[in-house]
Amino acid sequence: MATYTSNYQLHQWVPSDDFLRTDFNTDFQKIDAALGSIRAQASSSASAVSGVQSSLSSVQSALSRKAEFVLGTYTGTGSGSGKTVSLGFQPRAVLISGGTYCGMGDRNNYTPLLQITASGFLVTYAASYGITPNTSGQGYAYLALK
Repeated sequence: MATYTSNYQLHQWVPSDDFLRTDFNTDFQKIDAALGSIRAQASSSASAVSGVQSSLSSVQSALSRKAEFVLGTYTGTGSGSGKTVSLGFQPRAVLISGGTYCGMGDRNNYTPLLQITASGFLVTYAASYGITPNTSGQGYAYLALK
């Protein structure tokens, strides 16, 4: 009398058992169903991985756009009418540091010393402020966020 495997209940004959075609057909149907299920799971997993990779690519692209910035330097002129630094884009914010001056400006906040323009920023000198981002001959570094 045949015994059966523990996972798929496939026939396990002993030497005295008769072989029946229906037993083989039943076993092959079980094997085919199990392999089909594995293929469907693998296909579903591949689709999920592809979707995750696509989402990750979109996030990386968005982050690279969000994190764009420009570093640069300029030398102050001491001009009260200002010195324009052209970037080719309107920055969201600019951080300037040089000498004893360190300051920041953004699109929403007007300051008399640092103004965001359509294509960069404008720094001015005002003796009354003492420390300014446009002292004559002083070197400054800036970080401009796109």
